[in-house]
Amino acid sequence: MSTGPEFEHVEQPFTDQLVRMGWKHTIGNLDHPTATGRESFRDVLIDDLRPALRRDPKVPGEVTP
Repeated sequence: MSTGPEFEHVEQPFTDQLVRMGWKHTIGNLDHPTATGRESFRDVLIDDLRPALRRDPKVPGEVTP
């Protein structure tokens, strides 16, 4: 697990915000890319992320009619 000021003040709050917005957080493994749904660490976008990027973004506090 990461530690330090960047993790504490940037990465973790951003991850927490995404989870509150409905995103799924998956803990990775530095030795096994399949833990995050990738075949190799060369894969940049995982299959679960592709459709999410195509959807309308959720903006905190925004009311959808």
